[in-house]
Amino acid sequence: SSCLGDDNEEIVFSDQVGITAFSLGTQKIIRDTVSKKGADSTYQTTLDCSKYIFYIDQTKHEIYNPDSLPVGIDCKKIICNVTSKGSSVTLVKNIDSDTLQAFETIDSMDFSKPRTLRMVSMSGRASCDYTVKVNIHKQKPNIFEWKIATGCTDMGLLTGMRALAMGGKVYVVGRDDSQLRIYAAEEQHVVNWTEITPNVELGADSYKDMTVMGGKLYAHAEDGVYCSTDAYTWTRVGTPAISRLLGGSNKRLYALSTDNRIMASADGATWTAEKMDPADSLPTGNVSMTARPILTNPGTDRVVMVGTGDKTSKVWSKVEETDEGSEQQAWTYMDVAGDNRFRLPNLANLQMTYYDDFMMALGGSGIGNSQGATAYGGCYTSSDGGMTWRIRKLYALPTNFNIESNRFAFTADSQNYLWLIDGKGNLWRGRLNRLGWAKNKTYFGE
Repeated sequence: SSCLGDDNEEIVFSDQVGITAFSLGTQKIIRDTVSKKGADSTYQTTLDCSKYIFYIDQTKHEIYNPDSLPVGIDCKKIICNVTSKGSSVTLVKNIDSDTLQAFETIDSMDFSKPRTLRMVSMSGRASCDYTVKVNIHKQKPNIFEWKIATGCTDMGLLTGMRALAMGGKVYVVGRDDSQLRIYAAEEQHVVNWTEITPNVELGADSYKDMTVMGGKLYAHAEDGVYCSTDAYTWTRVGTPAISRLLGGSNKRLYALSTDNRIMASADGATWTAEKMDPADSLPTGNVSMTARPILTNPGTDRVVMVGTGDKTSKVWSKVEETDEGSEQQAWTYMDVAGDNRFRLPNLANLQMTYYDDFMMALGGSGIGNSQGATAYGGCYTSSDGGMTWRIRKLYALPTNFNIESNRFAFTADSQNYLWLIDGKGNLWRGRLNRLGWAKNKTYFGE
C-alpha cells in the first residue's frame, strides 16, 4: 500500500447564502359567473401562477410581484417555491411571532401580511432575512364606475362648452351670452373650481377650437393665435390667415386656413401647408383631434381628426413624423363605405377623446343622415383609427345625466380619469380600475 494517501477527508460547507429565485405554484381562485337565469354567482377553480414574475431586491432583501395576482386568490393559502444560493437552508418566521420553522414547498403559506424568510448557509456561519410580499389585486380590472363630483353651478349657464386637460388641471371652456368663460380645477382636487379671467379678449367663440399642444393651451381669436401655460396670461404668437384651429398633437398644432387647407405649426407662429385629400370632405364643425405614438416607429404619431358634416361625420388621419429629415405625410380622408354599420354617427356637439388605447366619441342628438340616432345613446369607441365605432356598455352614462340638451363636455386627464359635464353643470369622474393601479419598481441598480 502507498504511504502517500490519507483516509481522513475534510468536508467544507459553503458560507454562501441568499435567494436567487422565488415563484408561485397553482393557486385556488374564486371566479364570477352568471347563471342561465341571469343571476350572479361564483365558482372555485385553479390558476397556474408560475408566470407571475417576482423581483428580488438584493440590496433591501425584498421580494414582491410587480404584476399583482387577480382578485379571488386566497392570500392565506399560497403555494410558493424558493431557489437558494449555495444550498442555503430556508426557514420561515411565523406570521405573529419570531419563531422559525422549516420551509416546505408542499405546504401553503399565509401571505395576508409580508412574511420573513431566513436563509442560513450550509456552514451555519452566515444568514440573512428576506421580506416577501405577495401582491393581490383588491379590485376587478375591467370595472368602470362614474362618481359624482363637485361641479360649478355657473357651468350650467354655458350655451356651449368643451373640456381640456393639461398640466395636472382640467379646464372647462365655454360661452356665456357674449363672453368666454374659463373654469379650472386640479385633477386631484375636484371640489374647488376657479373661474379664470384671461388678460386678453379672446372672443366668446374661442372655446370651440381651443386646444392643447406641447403642454400649452392655444386659442384662436380675430387678431391671431394665442398661447398660454395657465389660461390666465395669453400671448399672441402669430397672425396666420386661418379660420379655426383643428387641434394639436404632441409636437404640432393644426389649423384650417381661410382658403380651406390644413396648416401645421410647431409654435403657432410659423405655419406651412399640409398635403391633403380634397377639401370638400373636411368636417364643418365640432372638430376633435387625438395623437398617439406608433409603437413600431419611434418618433412617429398617428393623428386622427373627427368632426361633423352636413350629412355624415368626417374622419381624417395622417402619420406624423417629426424626426429630423423625415418626410411629410398627407392627411387622408377615411371614405367609409355606405353599408358600414359601424360608422360614427353624425351627432350634435360631437366630441372625442382618447382613453385606454382607443378613441372615444360622444354626442347629442343625431343630425344629417343620423337624425334617428339617440342623443347620448352611448360612448362610441374605435380601436382601428376611426374606421369602425362601437358602443361600449362598460362606459354607459350616469343615469341622471341630462340628455335634454346638446351641451356637454368630456375629456381624459393624466391620471386616467374620464371627466363628464352635462348641460346643467353636473360633473362626474370615472376611471377603469386597472388604469389606476400603481407600477412597482422593476430595476435595481446603482
